[in-house]
Amino acid sequence: MEGFLDVIRTLQVVLLIIAILGLVFLFSMISQTNRKINRMKRRYDLMLRGTEDINLEEYLKVIGTTLQTHDDTIRAFEDAASQQTRQLENAMTKSGFIRYSVFDDETARRSWSYALLDRHDSGVLITTIFGRDGSTTFAKEITNGVADAPLSTEEEQALRRALEDRDEA
Repeated sequence: MEGFLDVIRTLQVVLLIIAILGLVFLFSMISQTNRKINRMKRRYDLMLRGTEDINLEEYLKVIGTTLQTHDDTIRAFEDAASQQTRQLENAMTKSGFIRYSVFDDETARRSWSYALLDRHDSGVLITTIFGRDGSTTFAKEITNGVADAPLSTEEEQALRRALEDRDEA
């Protein structure tokens, strides 16, 4: 029995030494981790404090304010673009023009017809006829590509050119 007690005492000493070594290892790991945390904290504080007149936190606030200002400006531009798009819905963006002579003996083509249409093919057709004694101007309303009055051959050509004009804004 005495031998058994000696073995137990020896095991106790070995277990105590192992426990002490384990504690030393754990304390060294804790110390190393603590040093790393302190070093990271110093770097973080330096980064937030900054080395110039402004620290990172203040700089980030300035950037946030600037971004908000830019967002507001972009929204204002988008609103203005939408408004201009709505205004362009009725803009006269298609045109057709033709010059011609009314009299066969006339060499100068001083008479003309000009069609102005919006994207819905509605607008106005203006014709000026130059004669020997003066000139006369007519205007005819165009709705969906159809005139409200009969058209001359030249007016039909001007209207056709405007209807074929696809360079819309």
